[in-house]
Amino acid sequence: MPHETLTWEELFAGLDPQPAFVQEMERLGLLRVVARDASRRPLYDAGAREELEKVLELVELGYQLKDIAAIASRVGLPRQRRRLFRRPPTYLRREELARASGAPLERIQAWLASGVLEPDLISDGGELHFAPATIERVRLLEDLLVLGVPEARLGDMVAMMRALDDHSEPGVPMVHDRAAVETAGETLAGLADRLERISRATRRWDKLATSYRKRLARLERAQPPASAAPRTARRSRVRTRTRGRKGPGSGPGEG
Repeated sequence: MPHETLTWEELFAGLDPQPAFVQEMERLGLLRVVARDASRRPLYDAGAREELEKVLELVELGYQLKDIAAIASRVGLPRQRRRLFRRPPTYLRREELARASGAPLERIQAWLASGVLEPDLISDGGELHFAPATIERVRLLEDLLVLGVPEARLGDMVAMMRALDDHSEPGVPMVHDRAAVETAGETLAGLADRLERISRATRRWDKLATSYRKRLARLERAQPPASAAPRTARRSRVRTRTRGRKGPGSGPGEG
């Protein structure tokens, strides 16, 4: 299940807080930032709205933020001071996840609708955010499509991987459905067989492509150089002076 959060806009709706005031509340642990989005904007814990209301009430009574932090436990506020040099993790929106993973946004939206992919955080207004590890999960799903796993089987594959990941720790009791385990085993066996065939084909075509590249290089070296185009003689035109005709009575001795 995704963790519920509040964006800045959702938490401070109708308010106009000074950034320095909010940063001081975060530093003192009066507002808990669980993550930041790719634009470095904070994502607050789902209970931040009630905490903010209590803090503002005490501020109106004249309390300073550092004094409120000192009596936080007595007034019903969580005292979770941010650890030094530890920044909240950065989470991605759908569009950013698509760009980072290389998967089409439409496919990611379809996987979200079918439950193949789940967000890690969801805001009060329905804004979805994903942990950086989701990038690799999306790439694995894309790999399964390339390997020929039908789109309709992706949900079963994801459920199997989640179940096996949950029981990967030693000492965790295995609670499972026998039929589901058998189906998962058949799916993995088929996937392993397909991977082996692809591996053999890759080795064959790698050798063949290398051989063809060498042959092509030899053919290119054996080709005679392209002959220069024959030069065509150009006729040069020489301008000559033309004498004007002499009219009657213009010859020497006349007149």
